[in-house]
Amino acid sequence: MSSSGPACGDRRLRADAAGNRARLVSAAQQVFGEEGVAAPLTRVAEQAGVGIATLYRRFPDRDSLIAAAFDDVLERYRRNAEQALAEPDPWEGFAALVLGVGGLAAENLGFAHLVQASTPVRHCSGDAVPPSFETVLAVLERAKEAGACAPTSAWTTCRCCPSPWPGSSRPPVTTPRTPGGGTPCSS
Repeated sequence: MSSSGPACGDRRLRADAAGNRARLVSAAQQVFGEEGVAAPLTRVAEQAGVGIATLYRRFPDRDSLIAAAFDDVLERYRRNAEQALAEPDPWEGFAALVLGVGGLAAENLGFAHLVQASTPVRHCSGDAVPPSFETVLAVLERAKEAGACAPTSAWTTCRCCPSPWPGSSRPPVTTPRTPGGGTPCSS
């Protein structure tokens, strides 16, 4: 779904309401990119040129605004995880996932903030855990089983990797190893 399309469950919007929604999504992308996903929603409304009541009319809570603002990039994240899992070589799949997620974070600062946020993000589908989370964990588990990562490594503990589930927090750092024995995530 495009970020400018109707919100989850929204009925067809009047032209002015649809315009407000599109401005709010665009403003959220900008504000969250600059200040992180915990930025005050009043800043988003101000940036969009609408009142806070209009923001809450279109998006009943922060999570629904975040889901709309990052819907496109989260879809790309999901596809990246699925492609990494489909890669025959576990290390190549893991490396492709790290590079893909890193690329998304580099091109979309808001996404970089999102993957490092401390609270899980509810997605438009209403899933408590996005399907991409399970896919990313499967990529990591496959790499660990093949010896491409240390058996004790976890995606969320790798310094060079954002969290697999946008919005989840990370425990202390450990480092996976490469097939050649090096550590791509060394300090």
